[in-house]
Amino acid sequence: MEDPFAVHLYCPDGVLGAPSEAGDEIIGNMPRRKASESLTIDQPAPISVTPAPIPVFLTKIGKRKPSVTSAGSNTSTYVTATVGVNISEYDGETLRRQKPGQLHGFWSLENAEYYPEIKKAREDLAADHPRAFDFEVTYKTSSDVPILYAYSFFDFRKVALPFESRRQDKIAAAFISNCSPMNNRTKILQNLMDLLPGQIDSFGRCLNNTRSDQVIQELNLNPVIPGQEHPNLSLWEEKIRIIGRYKFTIAFENANEEDYVTEKYYQALSEGSIPIHLGLTTDQFQKFKPSPNSALNVADFDTIEELANRIKQLSNDRTSYESMLNWKNQTFPQQFDEILGWGKVSEACRIAKFDLKKKFRS
Repeated sequence: MEDPFAVHLYCPDGVLGAPSEAGDEIIGNMPRRKASESLTIDQPAPISVTPAPIPVFLTKIGKRKPSVTSAGSNTSTYVTATVGVNISEYDGETLRRQKPGQLHGFWSLENAEYYPEIKKAREDLAADHPRAFDFEVTYKTSSDVPILYAYSFFDFRKVALPFESRRQDKIAAAFISNCSPMNNRTKILQNLMDLLPGQIDSFGRCLNNTRSDQVIQELNLNPVIPGQEHPNLSLWEEKIRIIGRYKFTIAFENANEEDYVTEKYYQALSEGSIPIHLGLTTDQFQKFKPSPNSALNVADFDTIEELANRIKQLSNDRTSYESMLNWKNQTFPQQFDEILGWGKVSEACRIAKFDLKKKFRS
């Protein structure tokens, strides 16, 4: 007999797993799935209910080529999410007439500065417009189902390399490849490189001055182990191994929007390389920090010269530098711990729980 307290999830392409611009590949230990593949999981339902349909229509806002597909039905026992749907083709009023029991949500990890459709969807939702979605699944911590870049496979308790084991000839690493951002990050990076000549290695396409494969070899970050096949590192793995050897990591976002903090920041935290953040204001950034002094924020400095001087001072002061890593052995603040908690449960399961709660409250 079917467990009445089970939620069955059918999760196409990326509803479970870390998103990537690189397509279907392994990111950390999280595989992406092609659209033709599926995964079914059983999770305890959040409330005691009898078996009931959990239909959800989930519209993705992002970079994929638009294609419209159907999702769910009034009798479905699946939470089914469509991907690659062009939000401009979404017709909530018609779909609700066709499937009156279905909830509709929009899903995106992309910055709303690049996708005005996200802003419009939020405005309609707030105004309770007839065409509006029922819920939001985005990087906003205030969204109905927050999905942040703090993936569950990050190990924030990982012991950082000792100060003396970091590169002493360099200060910071940068991996930036979108050279036409919606903010001034490229200009700020150039200013920092001018103020700290020869101290910042830029591995991305923007202001590139070094190659990751050369640094991997130079620092012996992918050693040959006798009797074992020598692995080819993914771009993600190369970056992770590299930034752990630098005292600082440039973690500049491509646009300034509240709560938009991507994996580059969490990668640095995990590897014990102090992140230098650009994107949020001082107040907005607080909840993303495991301790008050765990990162540098460009917004905290009146000039880039002041920021450069602070970076230089910390890179030469072992005691002050290592104090910025003390958080790895301390209790996390409640807000930061909540952010990490969201990443431990798949968004599909959390959508199902949100759907159930909303249906059975009404």
